[in-house]
Amino acid sequence: LRPLEEVEQFITQNKHLPGIAPASTMVQEGVNMGELQLQLLQKMEEMTLYMIELKKENSKQSELIKLQQEQITILKNELSILKINQ
Repeated sequence: LRPLEEVEQFITQNKHLPGIAPASTMVQEGVNMGELQLQLLQKMEEMTLYMIELKKENSKQSELIKLQQEQITILKNELSILKINQ
C-alpha cells in the first residue's frame, strides 16, 4: 500500500489514480471493461485497507484523548484541593 501522501501527489501531478489509465487514453484507445473492473476492484480493496488503517489510528487517538481528559480531571481536582488548603 502506497502512503496516502504519495497517492495524493501522484493524483495531483497526473490527474488520475495510480494504476488506472487517464480518461483521455481511454477515449483514444478504448476501454477493456474486464480489465477496468479488475483495476477498480483493486482500488476498492486499497481504499478498504486505508480505512482500516485510519480506523486503527483513530481508535488510538481516541484512547489517548480519553487518558488525557482523565489526567486533566485529576490535575484540576488536585489544584482545587491545594487552593482549599491555602
